[in-house]
Amino acid sequence: VGHQHPPPAFLRQVLRRGELVEASEVEAAWVEMLAAFRVKILAMGAKVAAKIGATHARSVKALVDTEAKRALTELAEGKLDEHQDAEE
Repeated sequence: VGHQHPPPAFLRQVLRRGELVEASEVEAAWVEMLAAFRVKILAMGAKVAAKIGATHARSVKALVDTEAKRALTELAEGKLDEHQDAEE
């Protein structure tokens, strides 16, 4: 059985009422949110290092930065394995 699409007039009506949004608007919102998320994740190393003090700040920052970049790279490549991090 084939999938039937709603009539164009119906789609225009629900768009006008704000019940649907254009896919391009959704995509733009996700791009903006993910860019802000990336900035915050990449800033975590410096924030954590500043909170623990000077003793191990550089090594903690490097470790957090490495893990954050690894996670972001996996996410960008679609290779994020949610079970892998739980086992480490």
